[in-house]
Amino acid sequence: MGDLNARTGSKDNDTIVGKYGEQITNTNGQRLVDLCHGLSLKIMNGFFPHKNIHKFTWTQPTRKLSSIIDYIIMKQRSRINNLDVRVYRGSECGSDHHLVVTRLEINYRRKISRGEDEGNNYTLVERKYNLDSFRDESTQFLYKLRLATKLQQVQKEQSARELYNEIKTCIHEAAEEALGRKRKLQRNSEWWTKQVEEVVREKKRAYHHWLSTKKDEDRKIYVELNRKAKRQVERSKNERWEKTCEEVEIKKALKESKNKKAAGPGDIPIELIKNAPEILLELIKELFNKCIHGDQVPEDWNLGYISSIYKKGDKKLCQNYRDITVISAMGRL
Repeated sequence: MGDLNARTGSKDNDTIVGKYGEQITNTNGQRLVDLCHGLSLKIMNGFFPHKNIHKFTWTQPTRKLSSIIDYIIMKQRSRINNLDVRVYRGSECGSDHHLVVTRLEINYRRKISRGEDEGNNYTLVERKYNLDSFRDESTQFLYKLRLATKLQQVQKEQSARELYNEIKTCIHEAAEEALGRKRKLQRNSEWWTKQVEEVVREKKRAYHHWLSTKKDEDRKIYVELNRKAKRQVERSKNERWEKTCEEVEIKKALKESKNKKAAGPGDIPIELIKNAPEILLELIKELFNKCIHGDQVPEDWNLGYISSIYKKGDKKLCQNYRDITVISAMGRL
């Protein structure tokens, strides 16, 4: 994907260039087609029918020029299905190039093996809670109340693994009820206030209006609103930074543990333990004592998620990678 300044044209029954592209070609375009032919690639822009305003990726209104020079390129044989490629003019970023968006269908299922001796697999399902809501004291109180109520029913007279599984279940249930799941499209930036949202929305309306009219006076209105939006964003960021500096108070309990780190096996983020009531710490202490006195440690503590991180050099050589193992957050305590 990229701006290649190449115009590849259109062809019928071709494996590289589709029939829905533009009619003009240039030298860079022919070079790109030859490169794709040698690497068994295909240029996806021309394989989907759209209006011209949704095909041309670059426009020059003053000279009335338009062309397709930004491309989505994929392997000809791939497990990833490309469902569509089109241009969206409404997304503005101060460029004469328009946003090119592709829709992909990826059949992805991640499995982690427990080991050859056990001979079974399980699917890793990560639960992401809305941990940012812990900044609200009422949410902290609700989480502690729900968790304390559930933990009071936990029986200490059981094995370490059974005790751990009960504690884990209580934590997840309390987090689900008090925090809820984190939305995929949730805006986490704390500086994004209602004032910022309103001025950005007003700027976008002006931009869309200018796209439809192409009048100089409408463009001036958009430029002025764009400057206003940038000033508002900068002001909001500075205010949030000053407030954050004033709120720096570090709790002594679990001070060494860092937030927003991978939870590891068990899927319990360290924030859920830091904000828990005292009864959870008492049960964790009981759990640790059972393990120290010879009881079997919880199964999650024996697992680790291993990821290979590329360092430098030839990517085909194993020595150019380093491994990172993520263990259970509770087990790290």
